[in-house]
Amino acid sequence: MLWESNGLPPPFEESTPVFLVDDYLSLIEETFQGLVSSQRLYEQEALVEGERLNIRNVAQRLLARVRTGAHPDRIEMGRMLLEATTGLNCRAFFDDSGRLKNLTAATIVEDFLERGDADRYQPGVRYFFGHRIPD
Repeated sequence: MLWESNGLPPPFEESTPVFLVDDYLSLIEETFQGLVSSQRLYEQEALVEGERLNIRNVAQRLLARVRTGAHPDRIEMGRMLLEATTGLNCRAFFDDSGRLKNLTAATIVEDFLERGDADRYQPGVRYFFGHRIPD
């Protein structure tokens, strides 16, 4: 994104954002092709956070973020992905006002990992509530 001036002298100058859509799309395609070649991805494989979808990695990243409270938007995304993929009930992650309950959330994810439930999910494959989504 660039900021383009209207050309007026201060204090009348205003800037408007100019989105470089073509450049951005090229960067995304280049990044994607780099991932495909470096990780030997196949066309139907799912990607998440710059790598082949691996529910164990998703859960481990989620656990680390819950413990530190870092990246709240990523905590919510990880929770949704874990819950939708596995069917694991993650409602207790948040209290009635929507605040994250770190200790409860960490316990749920730790239990999931310790039970070995993540081993049921093949990397790169999408699942919904524990059922494989056909290619």
